[in-house]
Parts: sequence; structure tokens; C-alpha cells
Amino acid sequence: MIISLILAQIILPFALILWLASAPLPNLLGVSLQTLVTAISLLAIARMEVWIFPPW
Repeated sequence: MIISLILAQIILPFALILWLASAPLPNLLGVSLQTLVTAISLLAIARMEVWIFPPW
């Protein structure tokens, strides 16, 4: 459970940012979608906060 939370909330957004910086897609649509997915994931995590330790 903890591993999946860490992967979903910390490692995934950093991986998306790294992917965006290191290997952008070749056309404008691809770069736009890549940027949108990265921004949505970062905003969702910022909105919900990081739950590494469950509240129970």
C-alpha cells in the first residue's frame, strides 16, 4: 500500500517532468499533451496533498 502511494504521488510526477525535459515528443500536439498530463498530475497532488502515511 505504501509503495503504491509513493509511486503514484512522488515518483510519477518527477518521472513525467523528467520525460518532458529529456524526450519531448516531435510535434506540437504531443508536447502539448505531455505538458498537460504533467501539469494535471502536479496540480492534483498539490490539491490532495501527499499521503505517504495514511491517516489511519
